[in-house]
Amino acid sequence: MGIINCPIHGRQSIYEMCEHTWESLENGIIPEMKELPVLHTKICSKCFEDNNVGELGKVTFGDISELSEEGQLIFSEKVSSIYDGLKRKVGCIECINQIRLAVAKRNGEDLPFEPFENTLMFKDSEKIEALREMLTSNCNFQKLQNPYTKNQHSFFITSGGITYPFSIKFYYVTAQEDQVKLLKLIDEFFENVPQKQRKISFYEAENWIVEEVRRSVHRYRGREKLLLERIVK
Repeated sequence: MGIINCPIHGRQSIYEMCEHTWESLENGIIPEMKELPVLHTKICSKCFEDNNVGELGKVTFGDISELSEEGQLIFSEKVSSIYDGLKRKVGCIECINQIRLAVAKRNGEDLPFEPFENTLMFKDSEKIEALREMLTSNCNFQKLQNPYTKNQHSFFITSGGITYPFSIKFYYVTAQEDQVKLLKLIDEFFENVPQKQRKISFYEAENWIVEEVRRSVHRYRGREKLLLERIVK
């Protein structure tokens, strides 16, 4: 799945779809969505039927790998021909979730997920940066041990979306009095911010695991100990 830089939600996964499916979504209609095998492009029933997509069957990457080289080439050419002939658009997954939420509310249906409509998003970057500056100017944070981001303060700020809240994740702030101080600073900041939904987490430490794989070094995060989590809804 690709990535899009949405002006509202920032970096997000995308849905690629035929223009008819996107047009329906823009008009507040959730259409029946079929799928072009392997590529996972969402298409409407008309595109599905007009391009005889049903003849391809429900095929996965695993299925293709079991075909002969000639079979793989034939299947790839069939899918590529249909894909190239479609008029396609891409949409931010959180924008699409916003549409799904609006449709459910309008129709009096169960909500498709717990919404966070009152949270700081990428479009609120100025407020988010003001919060970051307030934190760094009022507190002395240990530097991260992250091998990829040297000399970075030991907290992460992530803008929210319609399906998840704005969040701050702290590391190495283990004393309760220091956690209370930070929570108080953040609460004071949000007194003048209308988008109040947020999640604040305190972790004991980073847990970087280093493994040697085929003469190269692989680093990744392991399970980390959560000390405190506070969610404001």
